[in-house]
Amino acid sequence: MKGRVATPEASALIARTARHFGHKVPVTTSDGYASIETRFGRAELAVSGDGFSIALASPDRASLESIRGVVTSHVTRFARTPVDIHWFDDKQDPEAASND
Repeated sequence: MKGRVATPEASALIARTARHFGHKVPVTTSDGYASIETRFGRAELAVSGDGFSIALASPDRASLESIRGVVTSHVTRFARTPVDIHWFDDKQDPEAASND
């Protein structure tokens, strides 16, 4: 599953989110990128265009929905201005994605 967030604070928002998770789970970061390993799977956040992309990987659908919920709640909580995450399946066109 993939996600897209439009925000002018992409790099800072990724850094805040990664710093928070880094107190609890393994996190790898570089400029504009974070990989977060949770018990549900991995989330990769990367600056792209006018915001950032999110790629989720989990062993099963239930874990995928769990990590999606965790990432959604944390990204929206740490944003300085309200953001929407537009989620879509890997095969779906991100431009046609709905805000599920």
